[in-house]
Amino acid sequence: FDALEEASIDAMADIFSEKELSAMIAFYGSKEGRSVSHKTSDYERALEPVMVKMIDKALLDVKLGKQ
Repeated sequence: FDALEEASIDAMADIFSEKELSAMIAFYGSKEGRSVSHKTSDYERALEPVMVKMIDKALLDVKLGKQ
């Protein structure tokens, strides 16, 4: 757990600015931010079937030489 936490902190510090991190803390600390965080997996599950179909079609098109 400690190694994962350290890697996560390092990645966040490398990728996001201090202002962005502060904004994320403020947003995800708010009622709306917690709601968004909670609903994100529902959103991803709703989009997954559409994405899978699109990827499958693209792979089939490539295999069959369609463009």
